[in-house]
Amino acid sequence: MNDAALKRKVAEATQRIVKSSRPDIEGLGVLCGALGDLLGAWTGQRVRVLICADDQSEAVDMSKAPERVTQ
Repeated sequence: MNDAALKRKVAEATQRIVKSSRPDIEGLGVLCGALGDLLGAWTGQRVRVLICADDQSEAVDMSKAPERVTQ
């Protein structure tokens, strides 16, 4: 996937969160996945995205392997 497509995934996932009128944990997971893909492509390293809050049972924790970026 190319850099522009990865950035578009981040933008679309962010827009989902912005437009939501309620807490959207699933949407947050989609955003974290998109960020993990982008950061993995940029760095060439496995990226771990972890978002949690103290005293909360729900968390978003994922590890993404880098994808090759085409220019």
